[in-house]
Amino acid sequence: MRKGKGKPMSQDDRAKDLILYISELSENDEYYSATKLNKLLYFADVASYRKTGKSISGRNYIKEQGGPMVKDYYPTIDSMKPQLVVKSRDFFGHRQDKPVALDSADPEKFTKEELDIISHVIAEYRPFSATQISLESHNNSLGWQVFDYGEEIPYETSLISTRPPTKEEYEFPQTFKFDFKSLGIEEKDLIE
Repeated sequence: MRKGKGKPMSQDDRAKDLILYISELSENDEYYSATKLNKLLYFADVASYRKTGKSISGRNYIKEQGGPMVKDYYPTIDSMKPQLVVKSRDFFGHRQDKPVALDSADPEKFTKEELDIISHVIAEYRPFSATQISLESHNNSLGWQVFDYGEEIPYETSLISTRPPTKEEYEFPQTFKFDFKSLGIEEKDLIE
């Protein structure tokens, strides 16, 4: 993988830095938890995959009850001590496990485009509780909908939409006009 300035970085380091970076930026989010971290990672990776053809973290996701989850989430979090700790607290009668970054991530390890994606995802989902962001991941992840618990969710499933087409999308093939003459092709030469 590449650092923002072109220096190589391992996939493991990249994922850990992304976890630290998201945890830092979410420090003051009262809803931030392990569940929300997994969804933010997933949404950032999927947005990057849709835009660039590759994820930011380089990690795979599996279907779990709460939505998509980093496949090796717990070993990764355990290996990040003492850079990151998980603090548990009572949150409206439920246990909330909040990842807290004790070291700073180096944003220079990410490209400007990746940083923009990460910032956008965090800002978009900041008002969401763990329950709300989990439901969002269920509704907006075809992979989560079609695979069984514990199965890997391929990034390619993020390219398939489950929403009905808009009126404009539906009418596009009927209204599209292509200038065949600019290519030297006469309409009479076209096969219907």
